Amino acid sequence: MIVLIILGVLLLLIGGCAVSCFVLGKKAQSALSKYESHPELAGIAMAASMHPDIKVLSEDSAAGTITLKNTKTGEVLHLNIAQIKSGEYEQSLQQLFEGQKVSAPAESPAEPVEAPAPKPEEPKVSAAKAATMEAALAKFPAFLPAYSRAQTLTARVATSNGRLGGQYEAVSKDSPAVVAEFYAQAIRAAGLEIAEQSEDSNDYGPVIMISSYFEGGAVNVRIESQEGDQSYITADFAGVSK
Repeated sequence: MIVLIILGVLLLLIGGCAVSCFVLGKKAQSALSKYESHPELAGIAMAASMHPDIKVLSEDSAAGTITLKNTKTGEVLHLNIAQIKSGEYEQSLQQLFEGQKVSAPAESPAEPVEAPAPKPEEPKVSAAKAATMEAALAKFPAFLPAYSRAQTLTARVATSNGRLGGQYEAVSKDSPAVVAEFYAQAIRAAGLEIAEQSEDSNDYGPVIMISSYFEGGAVNVRIESQEGDQSYITADFAGVSK
């Protein structure tokens, strides 16, 4: 009879907190607070405490596991949260409580764990390309310097009709706002005015665009948020007198 009563209490505890919390009262609720991650374990532990021959050998409320032992028969029962949620434990638990040989409950599939998203790989630049880009950056005008806290991916210059133009691409861990402020200051320091500065957004955050014009030429800078909390910088200029 005691086994049936205990199992009935167990079903009450696991079946619904609305009823069990009312029955147990505030003091018991406080004692069960450690099972917040896996409240189903609370019912198993409390049912075990009501049986004179059952002892809790170990429990891990965070991992959702509990091990019980019948001190008279020596039988041991290991349960995990997947078995408890699926109800696979009930026959084995009753056998343990009644002093019978315990048949292990069927293994239930573990709860799926979401794998962390892979971090984007750092772009690789060969030594030869790095040297070529450094030479190109040395010819860039003062209003479009390389961003110091960025990895340069592209830097090239070309001459057309006696005027210089160039393109720059880089990736930085600084935010688009910080990078945009750097280029806005560089453009103003060179004596140019910001003709246009606008802000948009993509799936990863803000996208900021800056444009400036001078006699016979222009400079455009675009900084967009990229996966992995990075900023992708693309810039170009044209019409600079050599």
